[in-house]
Amino acid sequence: DVTEAEQVFDHMRQERRNNERQQAKRSKLASALAKISRQPVADINITAVRVSLELAKTLLPQKEHQKLLREARATLREAEWHAMSRQERLERASINAGRDACKQPPPQPNAFTCQPYTDDDLLK
Repeated sequence: DVTEAEQVFDHMRQERRNNERQQAKRSKLASALAKISRQPVADINITAVRVSLELAKTLLPQKEHQKLLREARATLREAEWHAMSRQERLERASINAGRDACKQPPPQPNAFTCQPYTDDDLLK
């Protein structure tokens, strides 16, 4: 009975340590993501941010850290944009501007829906 109780106690202690380690990892990751959002874009290590965001998918509760993750993703996009060559940024901006300019106009209403109303129709 004593050895079984000791085994249960050791198991509980190990679980507590594992939980503490997981919580420490979560805190460290959340801190790193918060720090990324405050860094100048030119100083950001894009690969490290990508890895941190991948880890965040499994380690951080999405609802609790939603704003932090959104800010880190936006910072990553900005850093990736900054890391591109000027020519590549120009090409992408040109493509996006062309795509926006070439959108089809909204459909015009049919002639059937634009029938004039009589005074009696309007008074109903």
